[in-house]
Amino acid sequence: MMTERTGETKKRDYSCEIISFMVIIVLSELSHFWYIVIAFCFAALCWGAIVMLGKLAIFAARKFSWPLRASQTTDRKAGDIGSQVFQPSKIRQSLDC
Repeated sequence: MMTERTGETKKRDYSCEIISFMVIIVLSELSHFWYIVIAFCFAALCWGAIVMLGKLAIFAARKFSWPLRASQTTDRKAGDIGSQVFQPSKIRQSLDC
């Protein structure tokens, strides 16, 4: 039953080739998408590490400079109580009823 007709021209169906080409394009774009996502995550990781190191440096600077500031504040005169929050004279007055 499979007879070939000689008078007709053969029309080739290119639908499979077109669909496979579109699939290849989509998969290629997805691979580039994942490269972009990986690069973005790497950049965010580097930025986070820089921020953490900056905060660590600020913390270390405050931690190690504290003894220096404490030694500078003890050099004040014994009678200088102007910068104290609770002045002893006011505390004594509030306790005397």
